[in-house]
Amino acid sequence: MNWALFASDLKDKTYWLPAQLSKEAAETDVHFYLLYWLNVFFFVGIFGLVVYFCVKYRRRTPDQKPLPAPSHNTVLELVWSIIPSLICIGLFYIGFMVYQDLMQPPRETFKINVVGGKWNWEFTYPQTGLLGTSDGPEALPELHVPANIPIELVMTSKDVIHSLYIPVLRTKKDVVPGRYSKLWFNAQIPGTYNIYCAEYCGTSHSEMTAKLVVHENMAKFLEWQKRKEQEIDNKKPVELGEYVWKAKGCRGCHSIDGSTGTGPTFKGLWGMPAEEHKTWKTTGSLTPTKVDENYIRMSINEPNDEVREGFARPSAMPSYKGRLSDKQIAGVIEYLKTLGRDSQPPVKQ
Repeated sequence: MNWALFASDLKDKTYWLPAQLSKEAAETDVHFYLLYWLNVFFFVGIFGLVVYFCVKYRRRTPDQKPLPAPSHNTVLELVWSIIPSLICIGLFYIGFMVYQDLMQPPRETFKINVVGGKWNWEFTYPQTGLLGTSDGPEALPELHVPANIPIELVMTSKDVIHSLYIPVLRTKKDVVPGRYSKLWFNAQIPGTYNIYCAEYCGTSHSEMTAKLVVHENMAKFLEWQKRKEQEIDNKKPVELGEYVWKAKGCRGCHSIDGSTGTGPTFKGLWGMPAEEHKTWKTTGSLTPTKVDENYIRMSINEPNDEVREGFARPSAMPSYKGRLSDKQIAGVIEYLKTLGRDSQPPVKQ
């Protein structure tokens, strides 16, 4: 958990909990506060009686005899059995109603695909194929949604179990490899909020964060979508490759500063002599491999066809076949060339 980001959710919000961004969040809070104050009531009441009885029936003199044990009292036993049972039934009913609201989306929802991976979220809009990212060169993952529209997230993982957690919506759902889980919400207040991974998923788990951006209405959301599409189309190949490296989660495993991660660093990869770059083939042989356009394309689409010596087999990298366009792969290749041994780093515009 990134506590610094979590603290920003609490800023200027309610005393106990982050802001309520949906009706379901408000219902969840009602349940929470009901349980909280009920526990406070019984804790104070029971502890107070314990103290009172200790004082009232304490041994006052050394020769004082103990009082006779109380006899059976049917009325008392009915009271402490029936009242707690009614309270439990009431709590179950309220909790079940809230659970139903959280689990049952409306018939018509705006669907967004979510893929979790070490250690990045990908938000893809199926209608356009657009990737949700922040403005500017950082291209951090962002989930953009219109306010007051039911949103349904169709989620899966490409490696281990993650858990998408949005505190202001009081909603959290596991994201599991090999299957799809769904989560819905209806955000009602425009603004920018934090998203976390709530399932420990590896060394950089605390860095697996994103932003939820709620636009005022659908028109504002479509404006953002159109502007984002134009921004991506206008990128130069190197800029597009850097954008893919940031937005598609490549940077979680492939550094550009020479440091070793789950996968090989991109720094100095392009132009590396074949004798220094040996890969394990599917046949089990270890052979020198030239890093060129064909090798990069193959590594992106079929990462297990050739795994570089010194890294885990099978490769931890999922296949990006069908997830990156030819233009995006070409952009990645051009970006790698700028990180090669004899090249200068890309110049920021």
